[in-house]
Amino acid sequence: MTIKTHQQGSLDGLCGVYSVHNALRQLLGARTDEAFDQRLFRAVLRAVPRSAYPEVLWRGMDLDQLLRVSGRACDYLLEKHRIEIAAERPFARRRFRFVRDYLDALDEIASTEFVSFILGLEWLRDGGGHWSVYRGREGGKLRLYDSDRMHSLNVQSLTLSDTRANKLCPQETVMFRLLSVDGEALA
Repeated sequence: MTIKTHQQGSLDGLCGVYSVHNALRQLLGARTDEAFDQRLFRAVLRAVPRSAYPEVLWRGMDLDQLLRVSGRACDYLLEKHRIEIAAERPFARRRFRFVRDYLDALDEIASTEFVSFILGLEWLRDGGGHWSVYRGREGGKLRLYDSDRMHSLNVQSLTLSDTRANKLCPQETVMFRLLSVDGEALA
């Protein structure tokens, strides 16, 4: 008998913690190393309010908790590393009709600014939610930087409404925007 190995996400709801960490790492790129990544991960974990424990471990984070943790992680980077990053919800009030329009809007912002995005996903097969980091589109696939080893999703399988497909939640998109490094604003 073969026993399947559990991975992050199998038993826990820490995709929110990992998505904040991974989105910041993606944004900072070559500025990170193993020691930096460890300190950042601990800072993100410390940003989760104590009142959320232990439920956050198995239920995960809602949008308000994710935003709070994102803001505290940005505060840590400014205080300890002089890296100023804003956490925003670019589509909080914007409605999209088609998945393509939403993805085009993400790509348009990414083409002009130093940003990374956390996407809100709902898996309609099991009713669960997931936070993942957007990497772009390639050949009909939505590319992800994901803690659960999910590398891509077929764009055709995604929807913005409550149907049988997997749902993208544009209003839950969290964007990290790099503003300055060592006090120097980015152009």
